[in-house]
Amino acid sequence: MGGNDQLFGGTGSDRLVGGPGADRLVGDAGRDYLVCGPGRDIAQADKRDKVAKDCEIVRGLPKPPPPPPPPPPPVATAGTYCGRTSQGKIVCFDVVTAAAGQTISNLRITIEATCEPSRQLNFTLKPPTAIPIQSDRAFSATVTRSRYTATVEGAFNEVGTHVRGTFGAHATANRRGVQYECDSGSVSFNARTPPPAVTAQHGTFCGFTDQGRGLCFGVAGDPKTVTKFRLAVDTSCTPPLTFRRSTRVPGPYAIAEDGTFSFTKRSTGTASAGGPFTITHRVQGAFDAAGASATGTLEAHVAYDAPGGQHYECDSQTFNWSAQKQP
Repeated sequence: MGGNDQLFGGTGSDRLVGGPGADRLVGDAGRDYLVCGPGRDIAQADKRDKVAKDCEIVRGLPKPPPPPPPPPPPVATAGTYCGRTSQGKIVCFDVVTAAAGQTISNLRITIEATCEPSRQLNFTLKPPTAIPIQSDRAFSATVTRSRYTATVEGAFNEVGTHVRGTFGAHATANRRGVQYECDSGSVSFNARTPPPAVTAQHGTFCGFTDQGRGLCFGVAGDPKTVTKFRLAVDTSCTPPLTFRRSTRVPGPYAIAEDGTFSFTKRSTGTASAGGPFTITHRVQGAFDAAGASATGTLEAHVAYDAPGGQHYECDSQTFNWSAQKQP
């Protein structure tokens, strides 16, 4: 066709083709296909019709939806982060980048909570879902489980490779019919990517304390941690008494990039002579540059109630220890 044509569709599915000139093509019932051709043309269509790109003016079709917004720019470096808490425990997580933004996943924080009656409870915080990272680099979450409720919050630094934050947890436990209420208080943590490289060698380390007592522990895992710390301590009491105790602290405890580690562990038990006691160990240590030996300090405090009602407060004072990797 030629000239300024006007084409109208019928009740079926029609194909309307304009020629040279300023044409007007109008679809009707059915699924029509409108091709305008050369010239400044007008196509009138509905959502069932298909309009060729050569129609300069299209009326009646719904506007296409706007394109989705671009994903927010990343504020953290994707990868695995690891570090330590102020309790000396390990913290690790992954930062994942997706179209909807960045999230923290696979978060694992080992928590120590102090309980009443006197006890120390250890458990691992593992949020069941990913935690969104906000545009200001901050994140936060509350995790509720059958036996604990925990909150965690933190923020990445400007370059997105380090994070600092805090967490806290309240937990309940029942041991041999005794109900415990436990709280961690506010605990700080820091982590980085890539995780810090640690020179400590995997294996078993053994040695002695200044008291002449044996001491052993292991280095295991990735990232490396101190585990299965076994020690024996003599404490001097008031009123006069020597209280001796061997203890196994399972850990794990984080090793910092400079090779240091530390922890405080409180445990309870019954003395061989009878009567309950609570003992608190404070341990600090550092590996040498080769990671084959370690030195540090140790102290212990004991509260002991002997049979008959006599109460004792006992201290070891601070003393040194050293250990070497075993063949």
